[in-house]
Order: sequence, then structure tokens, then C-alpha cells
Amino acid sequence: MKYLYEMHLHTSEVSSCGRVSGADSGKFYKEKGYSGIVVTDHMVPWAFDKLGEVSWDKKVDHFMSGYRLVKAAEDESFDVILGMELRFVNESENDYLIYGFTEEWLRANPEPYYLSIKEFKKIADENNFYIYQAHPFRDHMNIVNPKYLHGIEVHNGHHGHDSRNSIAEAWAELHSLNQSSGSDYHYLEHLARGGMLFHERIRTPQDLYRQLGSGRYGLFKGGF
Repeated sequence: MKYLYEMHLHTSEVSSCGRVSGADSGKFYKEKGYSGIVVTDHMVPWAFDKLGEVSWDKKVDHFMSGYRLVKAAEDESFDVILGMELRFVNESENDYLIYGFTEEWLRANPEPYYLSIKEFKKIADENNFYIYQAHPFRDHMNIVNPKYLHGIEVHNGHHGHDSRNSIAEAWAELHSLNQSSGSDYHYLEHLARGGMLFHERIRTPQDLYRQLGSGRYGLFKGGF
């Protein structure tokens, strides 16, 4: 048996580009037969602008709000895992999907968006996280030295952008990078346009890290 998980999803509560609430997103994906969602809201300084001058803990509370609404849909047949789409704002407009971290780690490590990809790669390796560059061949993205990545998103289902998925897949194969697929869900019409198939259920960020590292997965590229 295989289990299908959405790997790239934004909520309207946290990501300014998102147009669907976390609560509705969880319900819609369950109806589509997915086994779960990795919630990857944007981790950038401007995600917190509307909060004013508040502590990092308050910012994390806000960041977690969309995830918690999706999490309300969780049951024995549907899992919700924390992730993020992180941008290192002092370097470029590149976005990176981060898998494997916990809320506790995030609270203890403020403002990761001010680090560099080189600095974060060291942190990721020390803490069992994975860094996948999101839509690496979309307009305004920069090619990154593969040694700073664990993988790249080779299928991005957002039809409002040309992510040049075929080029991303060729690049991943050339550099022996792990591959991922996600819907890049912002709007209802993005529903179920990507995901990954695993051989085991994913209950925690650590489970996700282990499954990605196993290499035993398939890519779902939409088609419901």
C-alpha cells in the first residue's frame, strides 16, 4: 500500500498569497483521498508585518496558526506535518522547502530567513532536516550549488507560473539530488496537482525525514 501526501501547501492565515483557510484545505485534501499534508507556509520577514513589534514567540504563534487549522482535520487516516517555505532574504528570491524540523526547534532559533543557504545547510545536516529548492527554474530563481541542497522540487503544480519542471527534473538527475512533487497549493484550483507516495504513514517531522531519506517513494504529478 502507498500513502499520498501533499508536500507544498499554503494557508490564507499565514501566507499572504494563500486564498484558502487551513481548515478548508484539510477537509478538501481528505475528500481527495490524500493520506496527509505537509503545511509549508512562507517563512519570510513580511509574513509578520501585520503583527507589529512582537516577540519571536508571537511570530511563531502566528506562523503555526495555519498549520494548526489544517491539523484539526487530522485523524487515524489523515496526517498533518509541519514544514515551511523559507527564503534567505539577504541572498536572493529563491525559496526552499524545509522538511524535518519541529516547532520546538523553530522557537529556539529565531529569524532563520536572515541566514545564508550555506549557514542553514550546516544547521540542517546537524539537526536532520532536508532542504529542497522549490520551483528552481521559475522566473527570478537562481541556480544554487547542489552541495547546499538535499533535493529539488521537480514537479510544481502551480499553473500560474512556468516552473519548467522538465528542466528541474533533468537538473536533479544530473546532480543526483532527491526529487519532490507538490501542488504549490494557494487556491482551490491548485488542489491535488502534486504530491508524493510513500510506503509508510508519516506521523511526525522525523518520520518525514526518514521516509525522504529512504528513497522509497514515488512522485504524483496530478491527474485526479
